[in-house]
Amino acid sequence: MKMQSLKILSCLLIVSFVSCKNQEPPVPEITPDQKNQTAQTVKEARIAFNEDATTIDPRKARSLNSINIARLLFEGLAQIDSDGNTSLASAKALQISDDQKIYTFTLKDAAWSNGEPVTAKDFEYSWKSSLDPKFGAPNAYQLFVIENAKAAYDGKVAPDAIGVRALDDKTLEVRLENPTPYFMQLLAFHPFFPVPAAQKNAKEGNLLIGNGPFIIKEWKHAFEIVLQKNSTYHNAKAITLEQIRFPILDETTALNMFEGGELDWTGSPVSLIPPDAIATCKKEHTLKTAPAAGTQIIRINIEKAPFTNEKMRRAFCYAVDRQGICQHIMQGGHFPATSFVPPCMKLAKNNYFQDATAEKAKALFSEAREEELSQKQESKATLEPVVFSYASNERNQKIALSLQQNWKATFGIDVILDPCESKIFYEKISKKTYQLALGSWIADFNDPVNFLSVFQYKNNGTNNTQWENSAYIQCLQEASCEANPYKRAQKLAEAEAILMTELPIIPIYHYVYNYVKN
Repeated sequence: MKMQSLKILSCLLIVSFVSCKNQEPPVPEITPDQKNQTAQTVKEARIAFNEDATTIDPRKARSLNSINIARLLFEGLAQIDSDGNTSLASAKALQISDDQKIYTFTLKDAAWSNGEPVTAKDFEYSWKSSLDPKFGAPNAYQLFVIENAKAAYDGKVAPDAIGVRALDDKTLEVRLENPTPYFMQLLAFHPFFPVPAAQKNAKEGNLLIGNGPFIIKEWKHAFEIVLQKNSTYHNAKAITLEQIRFPILDETTALNMFEGGELDWTGSPVSLIPPDAIATCKKEHTLKTAPAAGTQIIRINIEKAPFTNEKMRRAFCYAVDRQGICQHIMQGGHFPATSFVPPCMKLAKNNYFQDATAEKAKALFSEAREEELSQKQESKATLEPVVFSYASNERNQKIALSLQQNWKATFGIDVILDPCESKIFYEKISKKTYQLALGSWIADFNDPVNFLSVFQYKNNGTNNTQWENSAYIQCLQEASCEANPYKRAQKLAEAEAILMTELPIIPIYHYVYNYVKN
C-alpha cells in the first residue's frame, strides 16, 4: 500500500463508500508552478465534518462520520483500494476451501496502538460480541453470512457454535453458511474490524486503542476531532500525513473556511456543500463530482398510525416531487429515485413507480382513510398528526419543507417538521419513536444485497421501520444460496419488488458526490 501524501484523502475517505463505477473522484491537473509545492510533504489535512462522530467503536458505528473515523482508527482483514479492488490488509495469507465456505487467515505481525500484539482472538472476540443482541451492534446482521451467526443472535445456539475460531494467535478460521462471493468485500467493512479482546470491559470513552493508520489525539465533542499518525501501525512508513483535523462545522462556515484557505476538503462524503452555493461552485469550476452508490430515503415506522396501512405509505410515496427536489434543492447531479437499489448496480429493469403522481396519491390516501374509519366504525375522524423528523442542517431543512409542501398540496394536511440535533435524531431512529424520518443508505460494498439486507429482518439494527416480510426473507435467503449470477440477480430483484410494493421506505433521490478540495 503505497500512498502519496495528497492521495491519502481519497484512499482513506472516498473509498469508504462504494462509487457506482468504483472510481476515485477526478484529481485536478497540476500546473508546473504547483509541482514544486505539491512535491513537499503535506503533514496535516483539514477536512470538514458536518456532524460529530457518535462513537469510535467500529462495532457500533452507524453514522457516516463515525464510520469514517472507524476506518482511520482500525483495520480489518481486507481492504478496498481506490479502484475498487479487494486485497488483504491485517492478514498476510488466505486459504479458501474447495467448497468456498471455509476461509483460513494468517495474520501479519501487527500491534495495537498501545504496543500489544493484534491476535486472531481479537477478531473472534469482536465478531462474537457484535452477535450478542444485548451489545446493540446496528450492523450485526452483516455477520449472518457466518455459520450459526444468525442462530446465535436469535439465542438458538451458544456463541461457541458461531463459525469463527482463533486456531492460534496468528490463525483465524471462518466458516460460512453458504459460499458468499462478496465476503472479502464484507471483511473491509467496519463491523468486521477488530477491537482488543483485553478491553472487553472497557467503557466507550476508554476504547481508544486501535490497529489502523491513525489514533485519536484529541476529541472535543461537537467541535473537532484530531487524529495523529499511529507509529505502531504495521505499514506506518507508507503514511506521510502526521495529522488529520476534522472540525465540525455547518456547511456555510465550512465553505467559507475552504475559500479562505483554512480547510483542504469540504463536501461529500463527510459533509455538505450548501445547496445555494452549488451553482456558484459550478460557475467557478471549483465543484468536483463523483458517482456514488447511495439513495436518500424516508423511513416509515409502520407501527405508527396512519402508516400501518400500506395504501397510506404508497400515497405519501407517490406524492413526492423528486425531480423538483433534485433540480431546485440539490442541483448537484442527483437524480430521482423510483427504486431503492441505485440503477448503476443494474438490478431492476424498470422503475417501480412514477415520480409525483398526485392523482394516484390522492386516490390511495382516500382509500386508506376510508379503511381506517371503517375499522374504527366512525363516519368522520381527524387524521392522526404526521411528524417528519430529520437531522438538522440546511439541506435537510429544505428537503423537509419541499416534502411538507408536496403532502399539503396533495392531501390538504399539515405535516409537522421535527428538526433534531444528530444524536437525538439517531436515538429516535434506533428507539423507533419517530413516525417519518429522513435517512439514507450508501453502499459499503458493490453488491445489491448490501442495500436489500438492511430490511431483511425486523430486528436488524439499521432497519428501524418495524417491517418484516417472509417472502422478502425467502428471496434473499435463496439468493444467498444461488451460485448462478443471473438467477441470483433475479431473486434480488424479486426482493426489491416486494420492498417497493409495501414501502416501509420512500426513495427520494440517488446520490452524486459534490465536494471541493485542495
